[in-house]
Amino acid sequence: MKTRILYLLFVFAFASCKKTEVVTPTPVIPVVPVLSEAKEITSFGFTKAINPSLVADVMASINTTTHTIAATFPAGTVISSLKASFVLSANASLKVGSTAQTSATTANDFTAPLTLTVTAQNGTTQTYVVTVTVEVPPVVTSNIVVKREEYAPGPPIQNVPINTIDYTYNSANLLISYKDNFGTYKFDYDANGVLKTQTVYDNTNTVTNVLTYVMNANKLPLTILGTYGQTVETYTYGAGGQVIKYTKSYYGVIKDTYDYTLDGNNRIKTAKYVNANETAGVYAITTYDYFDDVFDPDPLVKVAIRPGITGGLDPTTGKNYALKGSSYQKYNNVGPTGANTVYAYTYAKNSNGFITNLPDGSGGLLFKYTFK
Repeated sequence: MKTRILYLLFVFAFASCKKTEVVTPTPVIPVVPVLSEAKEITSFGFTKAINPSLVADVMASINTTTHTIAATFPAGTVISSLKASFVLSANASLKVGSTAQTSATTANDFTAPLTLTVTAQNGTTQTYVVTVTVEVPPVVTSNIVVKREEYAPGPPIQNVPINTIDYTYNSANLLISYKDNFGTYKFDYDANGVLKTQTVYDNTNTVTNVLTYVMNANKLPLTILGTYGQTVETYTYGAGGQVIKYTKSYYGVIKDTYDYTLDGNNRIKTAKYVNANETAGVYAITTYDYFDDVFDPDPLVKVAIRPGITGGLDPTTGKNYALKGSSYQKYNNVGPTGANTVYAYTYAKNSNGFITNLPDGSGGLLFKYTFK
């Protein structure tokens, strides 16, 4: 009996001396998501659907080595506010400076190279430089220039001109001066033949006005600044290179505004004129009609004395469609006011197809040209 009790005490004592085993759980390793480092622009272009000023969609080319993007637009395209459509790598984003870009929504000025920054999902970045080019229309040269223009108003029909204009050209057929009944007008060009200034002299050889020209890449004026009246003339062009808006201010106040619509041949179809001195809501619309096979060598068009505002100008050829007829109507808030004035024109042309005279068929205006 004693032996059993001693055995049990021994077993109890041994068990109580054995350490309790601690079970350590296997640690859980967190799963770290793998963020994409893709930061490519895979497509970039401009669609007419969201850029109404375009004549067609323009897709850019992307160089994945140099990370540059290039796009070319037709002559006359205004690129100062265009919305690009683009595709990026999955989960990437695009900015211009600090401005987030949304495809087909965000407008940018592309007149200078534009830097785009693509940010990948993991925060790394890649820059692209977009360069947009506007084509320059072919230079149309001709040895046929107008050396004299004679002008007679009417009605009644007059055969004796009241104003005669004589033109002088340099060896490149650029107009360097012309003289009419009121004074002399001299022109200065840069090394590329782009008009810079026009100086106006009266018949006493006193300078009465100096016009400074700011031209675009197509040698069309953007602004003309005049010292007389501190005038500022501004021009806006459509995608086809034809003027669609013109304003002229005097002493800092816009007085004259013209808005133009074009026909299918990119000729001015209507000109809506608003004068700031008129009552609000008063304007005038002139509608034009042209011959399709005759070009008018209007020297004021050819030498850019009155650049931009040329009704039948064809930017591709640099020539001008002959005017067939026009009508003028004034309007107020109610509707047309006064009579609708309609002019019809007839013409004669020489063996080269240029107009030698363009009289007003209603019995008035006569332009007569003599060629060099």
